[in-house]
Amino acid sequence: MTRTIVAFGPFDPADQGFAAAAETVAAEIRYATTVAEMGLAQMPRRPDVLLLRLDTENLDDFTSALHTHPKLEGVPVLAILPRLTQTAAIRASSLGADDFLALDDVPTLLPGKLAAATREAAERPRPQQCRVLLGDASAMHGRVLSRLLVQAGFDVKLVASADDARAELGEPRGYGLIILDLGLPGCDPRTFMVEVREKIGDATPPALAMIHAGVPAAQALAASIGGFRHTHDKRRPPDELVFLAHEASITDHAKLRASPRLLCAILVGFRREGGRWEYGLSHNLSLSGLYVRTIDPPPQEAQVDLEFTPPGNEAPVRTRGQVMWRKDFSARAVRASPTGMGLKLLDPDEATQRAMALAAHELARQGPTGP
Repeated sequence: MTRTIVAFGPFDPADQGFAAAAETVAAEIRYATTVAEMGLAQMPRRPDVLLLRLDTENLDDFTSALHTHPKLEGVPVLAILPRLTQTAAIRASSLGADDFLALDDVPTLLPGKLAAATREAAERPRPQQCRVLLGDASAMHGRVLSRLLVQAGFDVKLVASADDARAELGEPRGYGLIILDLGLPGCDPRTFMVEVREKIGDATPPALAMIHAGVPAAQALAASIGGFRHTHDKRRPPDELVFLAHEASITDHAKLRASPRLLCAILVGFRREGGRWEYGLSHNLSLSGLYVRTIDPPPQEAQVDLEFTPPGNEAPVRTRGQVMWRKDFSARAVRASPTGMGLKLLDPDEATQRAMALAAHELARQGPTGP
């Protein structure tokens, strides 16, 4: 059966780089600049891969379809960036892209990413997770988060107002976690959790607050004082919230990491032995390593050259790392963390150790919302 790749955005069908990459995985490419042109209703089955030009004019329409249309459920998304910048990489990740690459790197790197995206991985048992009450002022953003949380094993109830959230929390079947947008109608971060505690007492679950550009810093501070355990900036990649949800829902202290992972989204260059530089967006960082999002990570135990600029540092770090573990893409797998690799820094010199310590201090100072 021939695989199907849908390329959404201002792609040039005459560009042989995309056609040649598709041939390596025995796939045909359909080009579309609107959701209607994708022809999802006429497709006998879902596409195998979605390619997205980040500079498309219909980005919101694509994102809405990605997170609502049943034929796009679980389909890997590769974003093509006209220019490789950290801002563009974060934007791609915030839309739900599984990986990205610069337009200039399509001929050399796209074949490997397509092969990884279409490789069938073993299905893993879905862990038992708590029920999550999610309140989001944005219907689209709420759907994105719901999808990611469900893929991570959570049972999610999405509501559109603080009143709906209060009503849900009064139901007999309890929730293990509350995630609330501070822009939600009727939400006062100083009093909401107080009202919840008065209503359900000792059964009150931990809570996360979501903030965005329109919410003043004072309101975020009020959320912390009011009892919200973590805050998450809605402009950041949404899988960071999945990380925070896991942290907030841990009740067994034995499962807490001895070396804390701090959320961190920076461009990381990595080069395999004898290869060319590739780039991924980091997901978290510790004193001794970092996790990098990529759909096509090197093999476990492989060593790579690394280049990145940790938060708080002006000069880039150039060092070596080893792949300690990797998360392969699978539409059926539990997506508790993004596809990618956990890297351990190998014999970091004094300058690298100082840079990582400064980054950890800066990230801890900023808190989970980031810059």
